[in-house]
Amino acid sequence: LLQYAEASSEVDLSAVTYNAFITGLLDIPTEIIIQQESVYDARVDFALALLERMVSIDVRPDIGTVTMLIEAIGRSRQHGIDMAKAICLKFESDGTVPRGNECIGTAMVRACGMCNDAQGAQQAFAKIRRKDTIALNAFLDVCCKYGEMKLGFHTFTTLVRKMKGGLAIKSLEHISPDVVTFSVLICAIGRVDHAQSGSQMKKLYDEMRDTWGIAPDKVLVDIIICAMTSGGAMGQEDVDIALLRRVFHDARGLNWDSGELESRKTLVRDVVIGRVSEVWKDDSRLFKDNDELFEKKGWNKVDSGFRLWGGSHDKKQDTSRAHDKCLKFRGAVDEFLNSRGWNEVDSGFRII
Repeated sequence: LLQYAEASSEVDLSAVTYNAFITGLLDIPTEIIIQQESVYDARVDFALALLERMVSIDVRPDIGTVTMLIEAIGRSRQHGIDMAKAICLKFESDGTVPRGNECIGTAMVRACGMCNDAQGAQQAFAKIRRKDTIALNAFLDVCCKYGEMKLGFHTFTTLVRKMKGGLAIKSLEHISPDVVTFSVLICAIGRVDHAQSGSQMKKLYDEMRDTWGIAPDKVLVDIIICAMTSGGAMGQEDVDIALLRRVFHDARGLNWDSGELESRKTLVRDVVIGRVSEVWKDDSRLFKDNDELFEKKGWNKVDSGFRLWGGSHDKKQDTSRAHDKCLKFRGAVDEFLNSRGWNEVDSGFRII
């Protein structure tokens, strides 16, 4: 079809024509790329050959062309990040694409992140002239992936908020965050197994809800539940309980399939309540006034293997059952996050 288009005098070839073919070549889910790396590498080679073909017949690539190829090179195991940088430099230098474009810059940040080039990601982000939410999310994603949390939070504070009197307010020159912005940061904190992590997560979550008016999505809900039920230091403090209460309250407004939200509440009962049963058995703070299902005497209709008032006499069996549920849930969350890359929250992809 492409050969016909190139040979026909009736077809006005442009970057849009080639972009359509390149999109078809490279638009493959991450999990498929991981399973079939050699196949994807071959597709990237073909896409690069199309780029050469475009240039040879004087069809100028556009922002979409360069963005897609940089992103693809980052995902490929065969092609190094230097190739992506060279393509970007060539077309910026000759004026084919503008310098500091946010789409190309975001793709470069993501590509550097996938190629273990944290410094390159920082340089690419700094070059973006008009930084937007998607670019910010991509950069925060890389910072958190490589343990540069200090840099990530500094960037977040500089571009999203200013701290004054202990309250987060919009800065004069700022990027408006979205749920992904907070998900990336909360996920990073949740991976730090420290008793104070829950407090930091709650501060961010409260800022998201109260300062910015952003509602959580199902991914963020699962990130927080996963962190609180991991068996580490979190999930035992009053602030952790308060965070879970608010998350479950907000989660009621999301579009869950039948039983999905209840299964998550069951997991928290099994794991969190099981770990601090002496504190909880006279004070069901997490679910009090939170859902009619848990206000009735029959609130434990879902058989979780845990009974607040007299469960199995075999405590090891109860603990093991809850632990198995936790591992199953964590596995499901990790599988979803892994499908986005490094066990991350997807920071977005744009062609235009």
